[in-house]
Amino acid sequence: AISWNLLAHLIDGRYSPPSKVSLNTLKTKEDILRAYPELTYVPAEVYITAVSGVFLLETFGGVDWGKFPLVIGDLKQANVFLRWACGADLDKDMIRGLAAGCDERGIDEAARVAAMSGHIDVLDFLASKLGAYINVECMAGAIVAGM
Repeated sequence: AISWNLLAHLIDGRYSPPSKVSLNTLKTKEDILRAYPELTYVPAEVYITAVSGVFLLETFGGVDWGKFPLVIGDLKQANVFLRWACGADLDKDMIRGLAAGCDERGIDEAARVAAMSGHIDVLDFLASKLGAYINVECMAGAIVAGM
């Protein structure tokens, strides 16, 4: 299992697209927009999803999810990371690893975020593999997202 304390040792293996700076070195929204100009004219929800997805890819870029399938540690942080991963439609192995450190409520909330982001494949994965409870709010979110 991966401990949150171990993340400091994994940072050196972060994912960052060529010609892009690490998101963790950017301090302000203006710095982020200079480094990622493609985010300039997008709705706030798209901006947040993109930034959180890049943050997770950088933070966990050195992790081989086949070898480290579980993340353990701070429950609250694990729940946040799982919501970000599901909202950004990241790799299912990463989602499974992050979910291992979450409680039932965190997984259910991630399902709501996936539905509202229009990621029905992630929603199905959360329900079928991780036991997420799909309620009316999830389905309403999927409808709003146009799915």
